[in-house]
This record gives sequence, C-alpha cells and structure tokens, in this order.
Amino acid sequence: PLRTASCRIDDPTTALAVSNVIQPVTAVNAGQSNVPMLQLGLRHPGIVGMSQVQVVGLSLMFVSGVDTLFGSSIADRVAVFRSSELLGQAIGTALDQRMVPVDLGSGLTVNPGAVDSLVLAISVAPGIAYDSFQVVLPDSALIEIRDVASGSEVAAVTDQEVLATGSVFPVVSSTAHVY
Repeated sequence: PLRTASCRIDDPTTALAVSNVIQPVTAVNAGQSNVPMLQLGLRHPGIVGMSQVQVVGLSLMFVSGVDTLFGSSIADRVAVFRSSELLGQAIGTALDQRMVPVDLGSGLTVNPGAVDSLVLAISVAPGIAYDSFQVVLPDSALIEIRDVASGSEVAAVTDQEVLATGSVFPVVSSTAHVY
C-alpha cells in the first residue's frame, strides 16, 4: 500500500473582530512625535483548528472639520505599533495623498481565540497649519487582513463582544487641538 505524508487541514477564517479603544488625545504640539491617535482592538473569533490571520496593512485619512486633508499637511510620519514594536510606517511621499496607506510588512498574526491590538501614532508636522484634526479609518475594507493558510482576504468586522449594536466603522479618533 502507498502512504502519503500526514497533512493538517485548517478551517479558513472569514473575519477578524475589530473594536476602537478611544485615545484621549486633546492637545498636540507642532513637531510632537509618536502621538497615539487610534488603538484598534483585534479579536480572532475562531476556535482551535481554524487558521491564523495576519493584518498586513491599512489606509487612513486626516480630517479637519468637513475637509479631508493631505497626510503631509498634518504629519511627518504615521506609524503602527504592537505594544512598543514598530510594525509599519508611512513617511515622505506616502503622506502626499488624502488616503494614507501603511504597509505592515510581515504584519501582525492573530491566532484563533486570541486578542491583540494595534496603536496608530503620528508625528505632527512642524509646519502644521490647522487648529485641530482627527484621524479616520473610514471603512472596514481599508484594513488588509489575510488568512495565513490560504492567503485569501479576511473581512474586518465590528467586534460584537465590545459593541453590542451598531458598527465600529468609521473609526474616528478624538479631536486633537494643535498648540
């Protein structure tokens, strides 16, 4: 009889639950570095046997009142951290657009049943010309998540264990007032 090597078949993961942990930013200074603006709670709703997911990128925008701004008019750097570990950043020409992409390189891997978080911090531009601004992640589709086993896209959904009704999207930071 012929035998093949044993293999493991994982259930694909279809969603990653996301919540917004409000950061109490109220005052920032021009040129201030690594100001935490958003914290995203991430929960893998799966069980043992399901595949891991990996958050590999996200896109965000800056707003002041009703105006969507170029990232470079607010920030010199947008960085995404897991605790104190830098996962990815947008600098230079990546900020010269209204929707700022942040590539997380090898990404953040979340195991089935696990909880983790990402903190989005900015370095405020020294020449900022606005009195106040907010950081916005307007839509769940702007968080790029992949199933580790298959490579297929995974949806970011509102974490119903944190927010019983409604939607976490759009995720909006507290208003930062510039001094």
